[in-house]
Amino acid sequence: MLEDSGAELASCLAERRFSLSEALDVAIGIARGLTHVHAVGVVHKDVNPSNIVYDPVTRTVKLIDFDLASHTRRPSSRVLAR
Repeated sequence: MLEDSGAELASCLAERRFSLSEALDVAIGIARGLTHVHAVGVVHKDVNPSNIVYDPVTRTVKLIDFDLASHTRRPSSRVLAR
């Protein structure tokens, strides 16, 4: 069984216009995801609406498609608070 994590952000954006509140939730979710990825020394290198999964019910954002990602030499020792 697979978890239903939502749809590509690109398709959600094509279907409708987000409210300011929802757009900010998405932006914050992307920033938090990138913060955690960078904290472990990974650079995604292909962040775009097709590589972000969004669930409009829970307003959950997930980064996907790390095919072009790379590791930095050292993981970041700083992680911002949630």
